[in-house]
Amino acid sequence: FVANEGNFGSSNGSVSMINEYGDVITTVDLGETVQSLEVYNNKLIVLINGNSEMKIFDITESGLSMPGITMDLNGSGPREFVVVDDKIYFTNWNTQDVKVFNLFNYAFEDGIAMPGLPEDIIFDGEYLWVAINMNSDWSAASEVVQIDLSSKSVVATVDVGLGPQDLEVVN
Repeated sequence: FVANEGNFGSSNGSVSMINEYGDVITTVDLGETVQSLEVYNNKLIVLINGNSEMKIFDITESGLSMPGITMDLNGSGPREFVVVDDKIYFTNWNTQDVKVFNLFNYAFEDGIAMPGLPEDIIFDGEYLWVAINMNSDWSAASEVVQIDLSSKSVVATVDVGLGPQDLEVVN
């Protein structure tokens, strides 16, 4: 699966699927700025930034079961996400938080406030880590925050230099 962002200001973001033979099948336009996607179990989860939506599709033998389910994220400005224990944790610029969506009951849970605009998010097996790449005034930030899942709170902040963007777990 490939996220095709589309043109800024247009609703032509899409998802392409490449099969084992190299054939490419592209969805119809999904919305403005397809930001990120991930496969979890037999589902494809897609965040669409410009429309502030999350779409969840069943993956079938012939591709995606359309039209899927659309969740309105109320202008939150979703960016990146990780799935842990049937919960989607996703970062949001406009609301400056990490929202939590439960895939078992399809309900939102309490979110986690961030000290700026959060971008990437990863799970190291114990904690969530979130890159805060900009402050609320859009100036460059320099923090990565550590989140405890049981308390849904920030337990540590690490200064890493201006504009942290992408996080990876090594070892």
